[in-house]
Amino acid sequence: MFPSVVNVLQMIVDDNLNDSSGEAYKLWREIQSFEFVFHLFLMKVILGITNTLSLALQKKDQDIVSAMNLVKTCKENLQLMRDSEFEELVEQESSFCYKHNITVPTMDEEYVIPRRSRHNAPMKTNYHRYRVEIFIHVIDGQLAELNDRFNEVSTELLTCLTCLSPKNNFVAF
Repeated sequence: MFPSVVNVLQMIVDDNLNDSSGEAYKLWREIQSFEFVFHLFLMKVILGITNTLSLALQKKDQDIVSAMNLVKTCKENLQLMRDSEFEELVEQESSFCYKHNITVPTMDEEYVIPRRSRHNAPMKTNYHRYRVEIFIHVIDGQLAELNDRFNEVSTELLTCLTCLSPKNNFVAF
């Protein structure tokens, strides 16, 4: 699908000489950047982790205990990803980038903001940019959101309330 999008944008750039070709060129250039692809891969993994929880919470007849277990599992998977899966993500993305002729930066080299002057720019490596400023920042945001909505106290309260359910003759009581 990626090559098709790139081809359509390229055709718009080549065939039109109006404002849409300028916008198409900006998009064409942007989606062929390592940073854009990094964001796509990161969001794909995060949405994959949170999808089951999202679907379960949308059900009207969802069991509270099952939902709380899904919240716990989702938090654990996000934390595992944060702690140990950055290199794997970069490896998968790099493979994609090589396949589609997208330049892959060396993680130990200095990060350069595209189309910006290096004058007065803070010195940081590509590794810092992608691991700390994007990867960890996005995952921490997801974890914070889950922790705000499902903190330990409310999770425990909801789990205890299920004991009062008349379902199966108060079996959890």
